[in-house]
Amino acid sequence: MIASTATAANDNSTLDCGAAPGGDLVYFIAVPIGATIDFEALHDYNAIVRISYGASCPGTLVTCDANVEVYSWTNSTGSLQNVYWWQDGTDSGDFLLSWDLQDPCALDSDGDGVSDCLDQCPGGPEPGTPCNDGLANTIGDVFTSGCVCSGSPIVCTNELTLEFQTDGNPDQTTWEIREQGTDFLLHSGGPLNPQNGVETNFACLSDGCFYLRVLDSSGDGMTTGGYILRTTGSNLRIIDNANNFNGAFNGNESAISGGQGFCFPMDVVNQPIYSSCDKLDWVTNKFIVAAEDPAVTAAYTTCPAYQQRIFVLVLRIRTVATASVVSVSTAKVMDTVRVPCAPTTS
Repeated sequence: MIASTATAANDNSTLDCGAAPGGDLVYFIAVPIGATIDFEALHDYNAIVRISYGASCPGTLVTCDANVEVYSWTNSTGSLQNVYWWQDGTDSGDFLLSWDLQDPCALDSDGDGVSDCLDQCPGGPEPGTPCNDGLANTIGDVFTSGCVCSGSPIVCTNELTLEFQTDGNPDQTTWEIREQGTDFLLHSGGPLNPQNGVETNFACLSDGCFYLRVLDSSGDGMTTGGYILRTTGSNLRIIDNANNFNGAFNGNESAISGGQGFCFPMDVVNQPIYSSCDKLDWVTNKFIVAAEDPAVTAAYTTCPAYQQRIFVLVLRIRTVATASVVSVSTAKVMDTVRVPCAPTTS
């Protein structure tokens, strides 16, 4: 912008930095939060320049000096500000004033979908984004507020035993345990060793949710074998797939369907009673009996309705209040769920 103070009125003959008997011109521009404004000026007379900011002129002083030619100011006040350039001097004349406003809130320099003024980690993922810190002894890895990928140390509170019954090609079988939600690899093993024998592997996990994958490189499963995942010591079975890794159905991977897994701490309440466990000869009109759930029992007298869900090829839900049985399409592990006194099932 080219202008002149030659015909301007002398509204203020004294600025913060000295006498200014020449004509005055004041320019202002709104500067957003976090934005930077760069000024450049050329004067052909003895100029005095005052720069300030605020809702109205004269505002809060930023600088005042003779013949200011270059100046930069960043709005770190936390609110939108008018920035004022007060052009004055000991006499009057022509000048050239130019400015460049750089608004980081209008830019996304690293293309991560977060504007520069809000980008806590320029050039990288934002805090809370899942990552992999490359350490096998951590879990729940995310980018921190310091833009570093970091996880929490795995506290070994749940020791596991993974027992395999191998087939004639154990060297084709491997396994892995991953964290649900992030897919981080926590434990892995294989290839297995004994032919048509038993091999036991071990792992230890913190509380949380995980899933197990057993893999067969030839794509035909363990034709005469399978596996059982259980807790070490207490021998609580988590996954029982003994004699059931059939390549005709499982192919090169065996895992709980639907991306489901298992969680710690384990639910030791919602289980079948002993006589309902490990039965492979269920016939019509025979029922699985679950152990008593104290929470359901306590509420049963006032609201005698709950559901028991069993992981099968088709989930069948029996509503105790009506003794009706319906089929739904989503399979789920066994649990006991309170439902309204007049339940509906869809």
